[in-house]
Amino acid sequence: MAMILDIERAHPSYMREKGESQDATKTKETSFAKIDDWMRAFYAVAKIWSG
Repeated sequence: MAMILDIERAHPSYMREKGESQDATKTKETSFAKIDDWMRAFYAVAKIWSG
């Protein structure tokens, strides 16, 4: 019974941390997509300038 109570107490913390992890992953993926777009544009301009 004590183990069940421990799990019930720990569950809200687990759910909060799980949500934070998902938010961090979404932020990371968005950032990498923006960097990828920027790098593509940069290389396109660099290619034009280099001849």
